[in-house]
Amino acid sequence: MYTWVTLFMAASLLAAVRLWIQSGSETRAPSKAAVRREGGSETRAPMWGVWWGVYVLSSAAALYTHYYAVFVLLVQNLFLLALWVLRRRRPAVLWRWLAAQGAVLLLFAPWLPIFILPITVGGGGWITMGGVGRPSVAVLAQTAVLYMVGLGRETIPAMVRRLAYILFAVLFVVSVWSWGGGEREDGLADEPAGDGLALRPYEALGLILGYLVVPLALAWGVSQVFKPMYSARYMLPFLVPFVLLVARGLARLPEKWWQTATVGLVLVSLVAIQAQTASAQKPDWRGLAQQIIARDAADNVEDGVVLFMPGWHVKPFEYYSRDALALYGDVPIPVPSFGDEALAAVDEAISGRQRVWFVWETDHYTDPDSAVFGHLFRHCRLIETAPLDLVGQLMLFEACDALEATAATP
Repeated sequence: MYTWVTLFMAASLLAAVRLWIQSGSETRAPSKAAVRREGGSETRAPMWGVWWGVYVLSSAAALYTHYYAVFVLLVQNLFLLALWVLRRRRPAVLWRWLAAQGAVLLLFAPWLPIFILPITVGGGGWITMGGVGRPSVAVLAQTAVLYMVGLGRETIPAMVRRLAYILFAVLFVVSVWSWGGGEREDGLADEPAGDGLALRPYEALGLILGYLVVPLALAWGVSQVFKPMYSARYMLPFLVPFVLLVARGLARLPEKWWQTATVGLVLVSLVAIQAQTASAQKPDWRGLAQQIIARDAADNVEDGVVLFMPGWHVKPFEYYSRDALALYGDVPIPVPSFGDEALAAVDEAISGRQRVWFVWETDHYTDPDSAVFGHLFRHCRLIETAPLDLVGQLMLFEACDALEATAATP
C-alpha cells in the first residue's frame, strides 16, 4: 500500500508541475532550445492535456489508496495560491486547475461518506497506530530517523547510525542553503516567462519543502488539538521530497567530497537495509495462534474465546487460527465514547466461557482508560499475563462471573 500511494503522490506532483509550466504554451511556438531539450519537433502539440489526465487519475488513485494523500493535494493548492499572491497575477492555469480538482473530487465522491465517518465518530484503525493522546516532538525526531536509517535502528551499530545522521543532515542543509544561489538550475527559470508558471529556484525549493514539511506538521498539529492521527509509517510517502533534497545536496558538493559522501551513503544504506530486513515488522500472529491452540488442547478447553482489543487484530489472527478458536473483536471503539455499550459487548464475548484469552494493545487510543481490562479483572480470575511483541499484552482469564463484581481493579 505505501509503495503504491508513494508512487501515486509523486505522479500527482509531477503532473501538477508539468501542467503549471505548460499552461498557456499552446498559443506560442516552442523555442529551438526547448525542442532540443524535449527531444521532439517544433510542430509537436503541447502535452498539457495528457498531464491534466495524469494528474486527475493519479490524485484520485492516491486518495483511494491512503487518506494522507489529501496532504499532497493541499500542498499543491497552497503553493499555487502563494504564487498567485506573490506574483500578483492570476495563473493562466487557474481554470484548468480548478477543473482538475473538481474531477478528482468527482472520482473520489463515492468514497467520501466512508472517508468522513472515522473522522467524525472516531472509528477506524487508520486514525492512529502510534499511541494515545498528543504525540511529542520526539515523534517528529523518530520520523526523521526513519527517513535516514529505516525501521531497524536498534540493531544498527551506534557508530553507523551517527554517521548516517550526520551525512543526511549535512546534505539536507547544503541543499536548502544553496538553493537559489550559484548557477541556474536545469528546468527552472530566473524569471517566469509568458503565461506558464516557470518556477524560480527558490519557488521550487518552497514546493519540495512544503511537500515534506506540511504533511508532517499538519498530522502532528491536528493530533494536539483534535485527535491522534500521527503515525510514522503513514509519513513514508513523504520520504520522496526528503530524498530529493538530500540528492540535490550531494550534487552541490565539490567533486572530492561528492565521491566520499556517496560512498558513505551507500555503506550506511546497505547496513540499514540489512537491519530492516532482519527486524520484525508485524506481530507473530501465526505463533500466537499456534500457542493458544496448543494450550487449550493440552488443558482440554473447548469453550474458550480470544477477545481482541482493538478488534481489527482479529483479521490476521483468524487467518492463522483457521476456525480452531472462537474469536471476538466487536467491542465498539473508542471505548470512552460508547461506555456501557462497549462493556456490554465484553460481557457478550465472555458469557458462559470457561477461558478468555485477552489480546490487548496497551496504551492505545481505542481504550485509553483500560476499561476493558478493568472489566475483565473484576468479573474473571486473572491466571497469567505475558508481553506480546509489537502489540502489548496477552492475558489469560478464567472463571468469569465467579468473582464479586466489586473486586478492586489494580
